[in-house]
Amino acid sequence: MIADEESEEPMAPEQMERAIESLLNSQAQNAADIGKLTADVSELTNTVTRVEAQMAEGFMRLEAQAESDRAEIREAIENLIIANEVTRKLSEDVTRLEVQTSQRVTEQGKEIAALVEHSKKTDSQIAALSEQSKETDARLNILINIVERHVTNAKAHECEE
Repeated sequence: MIADEESEEPMAPEQMERAIESLLNSQAQNAADIGKLTADVSELTNTVTRVEAQMAEGFMRLEAQAESDRAEIREAIENLIIANEVTRKLSEDVTRLEVQTSQRVTEQGKEIAALVEHSKKTDSQIAALSEQSKETDARLNILINIVERHVTNAKAHECEE
């Protein structure tokens, strides 16, 4: 028999039954609690598994997006490098063309100055020729007058004869 711990006297059968019933109830409650805890742990395990799967999927998406971003950034940098090279080449071409244009303008300025100088000489020569032409016209007029007088005198002389 089971004895009461304090008194160490044997328990009465009713007390024993109540104690056993209490133990059985306690055992049943413990079993129910353990069952509920097992179900809760199982549910938590499933939830953790789902969360882990979602996190893994999220990490994979982030990783894929990061790789896509890296590729896009690489492409943008390569395009910037190409654009920089093109801009540098265009700048060199513009500088070269500017120098060539400046040289042509300088040469054309010299040619224009030479043409202006030549034009002045030509104008001077034309003026001199014009003056000479006036002198020639005057001499021709004198010659014409002499020839006319001579012809007139010769006719007059013939008529007299």
